[in-house]
Amino acid sequence: MTVPTEIGWNEPFEIASVRFVTTCPSVPEQYDCFIGDAKVGYVRLRCGEMTVHCPDVDGELVFEAQPDGMDYFEPYERENWLSEATDAIRAWHLRNKKENQ
Repeated sequence: MTVPTEIGWNEPFEIASVRFVTTCPSVPEQYDCFIGDAKVGYVRLRCGEMTVHCPDVDGELVFEAQPDGMDYFEPYERENWLSEATDAIRAWHLRNKKENQ
């Protein structure tokens, strides 16, 4: 499935093996992220501030940015910013896996 370009999308989608599940389809735009069955990330855009925490909202801040959208991504930027979030989540997951071996 491709990354949705419109707000309010409720179907899960994947970027580079990270599954995004919408937890709030409107304001703020936010997602829980999974690799397999493991929850590995939380992505939120509110008041123009995008944050990515791993493995959940109370976890480590691994990425932040200021997209053009205020409480939800503009259609032209969603895929780019969620791809950046995916890179940060995958890096955290890999680092965490190595530390726990």
